[in-house]
Amino acid sequence: MAATKRHVNWESVTHTTAITGVQSVEIDWRGSVLSHSGDDETMPTVKFKDYEDPQVTVTHRDLAWQNAKACGAKADLVCVHLDADGVAKYTATLDEAILVTKSTTGAHRQWGEGRLVFEGISADGTTNPLTFS
Repeated sequence: MAATKRHVNWESVTHTTAITGVQSVEIDWRGSVLSHSGDDETMPTVKFKDYEDPQVTVTHRDLAWQNAKACGAKADLVCVHLDADGVAKYTATLDEAILVTKSTTGAHRQWGEGRLVFEGISADGTTNPLTFS
């Protein structure tokens, strides 16, 4: 069966060690665009991609893992998403991912949930730390 290009289930998400119980992974490039218009223009006539600062947010149920991890911890964040065919997959890697913040939540008679926010660091200031393979 050919790859469906529809993805379900995170096969693995790791930041030094595996994060289990992953519910979702949100990948945000957090790009910014500068706009410009002249004196008598009422709409932008120039747009320029100014900056990208990728951020990955992982929602999971592995609160013991989260509580043992300190904010500021750095390691590559590797997220593997399976194709619906169960064979094909893609891998999103955030190089030098720093754990920026973490939070937990839990409602009465519901599973507790953790949220981790990671940001990457470019090796040279021009190479995007977020890659897909």
